[in-house]
Amino acid sequence: MVDVSKITCGQFATYKIANPEYIAIWLNGYYHGTQGNMTVDITALRAHAEKVEEYCLMKPEVPLIQAVKTVLGISVGP
Repeated sequence: MVDVSKITCGQFATYKIANPEYIAIWLNGYYHGTQGNMTVDITALRAHAEKVEEYCLMKPEVPLIQAVKTVLGISVGP
């Protein structure tokens, strides 16, 4: 079991928790679920995950949720 709100960028980008793609898929579903949007744009998901991973490699100490908010400009989680 993983508390996504506690994952750091370093853990995300270096596969310490799980494959980053799995976490990105979960975050995408969570965000879209809060918006009532039940569609998945696979191309956008992949591009967004890559952007977040690049950011995380430069700033491993940042919480993943904050990285997503910063890089993608969206509201996710707490």
